[in-house]
Amino acid sequence: SYHGGLTGSLPFMDNKLKFGIGISPYWDFQYDYNEEVRGNLPSGEYNRDPLVGYHVLQRSGALYTVGGGFSFNIVPNINIGLSLSSFVASNLVGKTEIVVIDTNRIDDALAGYPMELGGDVTLEESSLLINTGFTMNVGKHSRIGFSYRSPVGLILKGNAWFPTINDRTQLPGLILVSDTTFTNDIEIPAQIGLGYQHKLDHTIYPVTVNLEVRYTDWSKYSFSYDPMMDSTTTLVHHFQETWDFRTSVEYLVRNSFPVSIGFIYKESPLGKEFESSTITLGTAYNVGPMTIDFGGWFNRIEYIYEDIFPAIGETSDPLETVTEWNSQFVVTLSYSF
Repeated sequence: SYHGGLTGSLPFMDNKLKFGIGISPYWDFQYDYNEEVRGNLPSGEYNRDPLVGYHVLQRSGALYTVGGGFSFNIVPNINIGLSLSSFVASNLVGKTEIVVIDTNRIDDALAGYPMELGGDVTLEESSLLINTGFTMNVGKHSRIGFSYRSPVGLILKGNAWFPTINDRTQLPGLILVSDTTFTNDIEIPAQIGLGYQHKLDHTIYPVTVNLEVRYTDWSKYSFSYDPMMDSTTTLVHHFQETWDFRTSVEYLVRNSFPVSIGFIYKESPLGKEFESSTITLGTAYNVGPMTIDFGGWFNRIEYIYEDIFPAIGETSDPLETVTEWNSQFVVTLSYSF
């Protein structure tokens, strides 16, 4: 995914009013699951079992927000800000596929015969995204802030997979296959945040400490779809309220080269099993009027789920432990005119 923008200020107002426009990712759909399926060797052969096919689940593309906003220094110690953004979709695709290498050898380990469902996912409608907040300096070295992100309504249209509740795990998942086009109506709740920043005396200790907490009431989340003409089905699940706790420390090497490390603890609307801890790292380098920022994060989540591609004729299978390793790396270029 990508992001970009342009910011400026008004010199005749002592730069108290700043404005900007930009584009940034809101929801990254990228997911690529590719499972090898291997058959059985004849008795007496001890090589690796032959590859007979693949189970494939792929999603790609992203939803972006495009808009603009401003910040205003209303009094020396207080700044307020507001931004308005609309949504655009970029190359949204969803696909599920069963690949059989040799159609004369349909192995029992495969979930079915050769099949490919899915295609483009379109954004039909979306609400306006509103972000607002303020910051206030407290003393010489500290600052507090408050932020609010409005709820979002999205209507997407596509096929291949649609949501349901898994009977065995009682968790939501995309586990049913269809060649019918569905209209999905999604309501994402609002989020509020409270932050604190403290800068130590940089003539002695060039260190900045950031603390932030975010709250989201996921009980207000909803996902409904129309499986048939004049019919609407709603995903029923008790999603929980969540808190995110974030902290980071930035150190200026020789008072010019920043290095930061952070930690994020996120509760999950699905329950304690899906809580995650994330490590963040970042730095920046100045080249004249240009600044290059490098940042990244990684985390690990482990949970229990059943096989999303059960073998032909299999009536029950043991639940499996699923381990997800997630990471992201971001490079940002800034140029000052």
